[in-house]
Amino acid sequence: MQTSKLLYFGYSANIFVLTGVLCGSLYIQFALNEFPCPLCMLQRMAMILCALSLVYMLSKTLYYGSPNSSAVSVSNGLNIVSSLVGASISIRQILLHIMPGDPGYGDAIFGLHIYTWALIVFMCEIAFSAGVMLLNPNHWDKLPLSWHKLIKVLFGWLAIVVFVFLLATFNEEGFNWVLPDNPTENAFINF
Repeated sequence: MQTSKLLYFGYSANIFVLTGVLCGSLYIQFALNEFPCPLCMLQRMAMILCALSLVYMLSKTLYYGSPNSSAVSVSNGLNIVSSLVGASISIRQILLHIMPGDPGYGDAIFGLHIYTWALIVFMCEIAFSAGVMLLNPNHWDKLPLSWHKLIKVLFGWLAIVVFVFLLATFNEEGFNWVLPDNPTENAFINF
């Protein structure tokens, strides 16, 4: 497999993984009835920005055949900046619960809290973008036509997840300007 096709696959898989993480957070919010705090919401927003930075490069590829070096640089730069912002928010939340005896916010998944998993996701995003910039070929092959429909479906799936995320945020916050630090119910519709 050529390097550019491997990178196209990496971008697509990365968007799929980020939407999966966002869907998992929505599952935890609605099925397990754990309300996200304001820092959790900011981490979700940073993940959405990471996914949108990857969408930028793939959309350039869809409509122009292959990306230029500017599109690759902008996409990876935005991904790194979004990941750094998300990682700093995750670290802030980890430090809030670092004292011995502090149970943390929410239930642990495989021994780690969600904000710790978010930090791991953001670190993987930074590593992905650094790897793409190191592997960046001088000439990108055209995206195979068989991938066009798949990538458009992936973009649609991301749009649906972002829309559901916006509805979930509005449901939790309602018409209030600020989320409570430790939310215990939905402000708009109580389930």
